[in-house]
Amino acid sequence: MCDIWAAHVHRYSRRDQLSVNVAFWKADLIPDVIHVDNLSSWFHSWPHIDGRIRFYEVSGTSIRELEQALAEKEQELTELQSQISELLASTSWRITAPMRSSKRMFSSGKIQLHCLWIKDRIQRFQLRMSLRK
Repeated sequence: MCDIWAAHVHRYSRRDQLSVNVAFWKADLIPDVIHVDNLSSWFHSWPHIDGRIRFYEVSGTSIRELEQALAEKEQELTELQSQISELLASTSWRITAPMRSSKRMFSSGKIQLHCLWIKDRIQRFQLRMSLRK
């Protein structure tokens, strides 16, 4: 089987992971599956450095702890969204809506522009009235 595999790699492909299946098929071999947890296996680490932090470890935190923290944050988010909905539906929020709207208008300058427009219209009206006399 190894001779068939090596011949295929040298002749057809430099990617041995593709040609190994053909080699198994030509040699009438059926490979067995090895059930190994890739995250806890000693031979699934690269590079092999003692004391390294693996990608699934965050300063000693396990995946389960991170998933639990995520679930807690999602619960907190749901509670905050509920509080916001209650606030927006409250009577006091609806009553103070005109005040918030007028504050936005004054702070954005829309009222000042509107006042200038009205002042201009008044001056035009007064000018027309004085010309009629």
